[in-house]
Amino acid sequence: MALSLAIWRIPANPSRNASVIDLVHNLVHFSRMTQIINVHDAKTHFSKLLNRAHAGEEIILAKAGKPYAKLVPIVEERPQRRPGRFEGQFVVDDSAFFDPLPEEELRLWEGRDD
Repeated sequence: MALSLAIWRIPANPSRNASVIDLVHNLVHFSRMTQIINVHDAKTHFSKLLNRAHAGEEIILAKAGKPYAKLVPIVEERPQRRPGRFEGQFVVDDSAFFDPLPEEELRLWEGRDD
């Protein structure tokens, strides 16, 4: 897998080694299937970008090379499962599950030609 890196921030104080900090920041925050798209291209290909975001890709929208927004998929929240929620609403005859299968049916399940 190829990983492309881009350093976006220009250090406010050139004497400070900010590029190393920016490189680490970008590796941590932008290396997961993220692509940077400028606003003009985003407007031109918006429906394609929506499809890519829906497929799980994160897309950074940039203006003049500076990240402005992130286009990400919406993760649907599943309702919390509650054990025993149907307790007492129906009865299952346990004997039906624990009785041995008749020999003919067992033979068919096992694929035997006795």
